[in-house]
Amino acid sequence: MKLNQKQLSSNPYARRLLLGSIFILLVSACAKEKKDPAIEATSIVAISASEYNVTFKITEPGDYKIADYGVIYYIGTSSQFDYSYNLNKVSLGSTLSGDTYTASIKLGSIDMYYGTNLKVFAKAYITNTKGTVYSREISTDLMKLTVTNVVPSTTKPGDTVTLQGIGYSTTLNANSVSFNNVNAAVIAASSTYLKVIVPAGIQLSYWNTGITITVNSGGQTFQKDNAINLLPAATGFSPSTGNWYSYITVQGSNLYNALLYFDDLLVTSGNQSYNTISASIPYALTKKKFKIYISVNGIKSEVPGGYFTMSDFEVNPLSSTNYNQGTQITFGSSGFNPTISYNKLLIGSKSVLSNNTYASGDLSFTIPSTLADGSYAVKLTNGVDTTATSQTINIKKPVITGITPPASAYPGTEIAISGTNFFTNNQNVIISFGSYSFYANQFSTNEKITMLIPYISGGNYSLDMNWGGMTVHCADSYTILTPKLSSIVPSSGSGGTSAVINGEGFGVNNSIAVRFGNLDATVMSSTDNQINIKVPSGISKGTWLVYVILNYSNPISTTVTFTVP
Repeated sequence: MKLNQKQLSSNPYARRLLLGSIFILLVSACAKEKKDPAIEATSIVAISASEYNVTFKITEPGDYKIADYGVIYYIGTSSQFDYSYNLNKVSLGSTLSGDTYTASIKLGSIDMYYGTNLKVFAKAYITNTKGTVYSREISTDLMKLTVTNVVPSTTKPGDTVTLQGIGYSTTLNANSVSFNNVNAAVIAASSTYLKVIVPAGIQLSYWNTGITITVNSGGQTFQKDNAINLLPAATGFSPSTGNWYSYITVQGSNLYNALLYFDDLLVTSGNQSYNTISASIPYALTKKKFKIYISVNGIKSEVPGGYFTMSDFEVNPLSSTNYNQGTQITFGSSGFNPTISYNKLLIGSKSVLSNNTYASGDLSFTIPSTLADGSYAVKLTNGVDTTATSQTINIKKPVITGITPPASAYPGTEIAISGTNFFTNNQNVIISFGSYSFYANQFSTNEKITMLIPYISGGNYSLDMNWGGMTVHCADSYTILTPKLSSIVPSSGSGGTSAVINGEGFGVNNSIAVRFGNLDATVMSSTDNQINIKVPSGISKGTWLVYVILNYSNPISTTVTFTVP
């Protein structure tokens, strides 16, 4: 039944009926249940190794006031939303602007301890005054930051290289790169490449020459060993002059494993580090000037600085200008070649190889024994320079004129060999008695050489003097006498008895030992023909042979006996 306005105004019952119906409808509406929200997670996509986009849809906002909505996530090998304490949340606020949303999650530093099969798990949520509603769980494999390739692979500081790979952040300053722990500038970034400038100051070591590139992007770190080859950069060398004893040092960077060349000669480096290579000049190098190069991977480049110049060959004046054939002539110099065969003495028409080099820089030559007497100008060469000395040298053969004492002497006796042109120049002269050869004990003047008669068997010997390759023969032979024992006085007694041994050729200031059999007696004093002794204490009864030993090892034949009653 419909009531019009006139009927309602004139009929009180109708008005009450209408008001009652409205009240019933209002009560019925208030009793209706409010709706809860509903949410659905649709996808999770890796933007980089540290950033993921989670897309979700709110299918029912519900009837309660929304306090918050967004995404919770967790990194692990399996879902642990129900009991994990390590959940992370990204809130999008409390005001809805549509039904589909994307939340960006940034993982930050990731602990890779939990395994290699890590995943990113996510749920969307809505929180209202009644509580929180979650979507179903979605997941994706964790993207691992990886450098797959570096282009170019051979480079130098200041060049730009491209690190190809996956997982880089597209936010430029979210990526950091270092070369052997030296930070590099990142100038461009995408999810699949980074462009960086190779920094200066990269340190290399002798045992590890590869460059390790370390990339950090949003919390993940990747290290690529032996990623590039770093070309050396030489800036100069020092010194610029010297000789074979000089060490040339090349300065620069990344010089480990660089090959060093002097002109076309490959040089063995004696010291190599990140910023220096040092080597001495090879003895076989006989150039006055040469350039220095370094080479890596077949790429050879000149070291700035121009030529290295060998020092001039300078020879010191001789202290003596008189020499015998076969003797040594020694020059002092600052420029001899350490390889003996490169140093030569040019004397007259003869070329003489050196005998030896000394640490002092002196060099010796043997004057040829076949060289005729005379005066000679001399030159020397070291394989690089040839220099003439300012002096001439006089060459003369020595002559023996006599021996004192003449004809014969006992061992240990000092003899003097007289003559002319004994230009020994403080060199050893060898004097031979037959097949026995000995160094002369001392030198006197150019007319005399002295020595002690050696302890060898008595007899008649030819006598020669030898200066290296020159031998001078004495026309007369020389007799070495045999020392003798004649008696012991007294010839009997007990231990401790004083006695005198008589004989010949005991020598003066000689080393003398006396034995009774195998017992040592005490030597009190001695002359050339007498020895004063004490008979060994504790000697037993009997007849004992008495021995005299000269110079520790030369026993005199004996028939002398001593009796202990």
